[in-house]
Order: sequence, then structure tokens, then C-alpha cells
Amino acid sequence: MDNWEQYQKAYQAADEETKSLIHSSIIPESVDKMIKEHNLESNQKKLIILELSNQILGITTEIELVENVRKIGVPNARVAVNETLSFIQNKKPKITDTSLVDDSTSTNKIDIKKSDDNLANEIAEAEAAIESMQPIRTMSHDMEIKRGTPADEPTHTGASQADLLDRNATAKDKNPDARWGTEQT
Repeated sequence: MDNWEQYQKAYQAADEETKSLIHSSIIPESVDKMIKEHNLESNQKKLIILELSNQILGITTEIELVENVRKIGVPNARVAVNETLSFIQNKKPKITDTSLVDDSTSTNKIDIKKSDDNLANEIAEAEAAIESMQPIRTMSHDMEIKRGTPADEPTHTGASQADLLDRNATAKDKNPDARWGTEQT
């Protein structure tokens, strides 16, 4: 938009149908369709939306729209603009802007109490599922159990670091015929 004041004046002078068209999702939807069908860069979307909005508000003519879209870098701008304007006229928007609708007549209200009840039910179900799970077995838990068991119960003991590092303790167990293949012959 070259001139914000010009846009504001055109918007204020527009009828409710045009305003709701500007606020709906139909213009971005049509530009998405144009980008997909004509293999355009997605960074062109915002500029094309602005140009279409100007044309819909009557700030620019259709010929100026085609020229501006061509300047943005859209090849076959005439075809792309005609397809887009046809799409806008013949389709209903997926999302209508609810800010223009009186709150007392709006059907898009969310029942917060109902949402809170659903959330509370989901939390209760999750807590019940967690409570029903068996406790996770951990090493520290196993050690606590072992400390409380009688001494006559067999347990495995390993060599201590001192035993492993003490050459005298392991020298008697050495096999003189065992070789690691590192010796040179």
C-alpha cells in the first residue's frame, strides 16, 4: 500500500460485504492458490495480497493490479490475476473474520466451562493411569532391598580395584604361555 490514508478512506467508504471480504481468508487463500499454480516464490505472497486488497477497495483498477503484479515478478500476470479474481468471486472463505460480528449473535463462542471440565477429566484419567502402573525398579531401590536381606543370601562380589591393580595378587594366576600377539619374534 503506497498510501495508508488513501487505504483507510477507501476502507471506510466500502460497504460491509467488501469489508468482510477484506477481513476474510479468501484473499490469502486465492494468493496461495496462485503461488502454487504458477510456481511463485512464497515471499511474493504479502505483496500480492496488498495489491489485491487495493483493487478490491477500488484504490487501483484491474489494469493497474495486473501491472503491479507483473512488477512483483509474476509471469503471466494477466492470467494469474484473472484466475485469482474469479476464485475470490466464486468461493467462500474458509475463515470469516469474527471481529466484524456482534458478540451477542456470534456462534463461534467457546464454552470455557465445558473446556475446563474436559481438561479436568483428561487430567484425572492420566493420573489414574499413572497410579495403576507398577513402580519402576531402580538400582538404588535394589540396593536398599539388599541391605535389608539376611547375610546368608548369596550375593555376587567382584574384584576390587586394589585387587586388580595389585600385581602380586594376579601374578599367581598368570599363564606364562598366554600371549597377546604383541611380542616380536
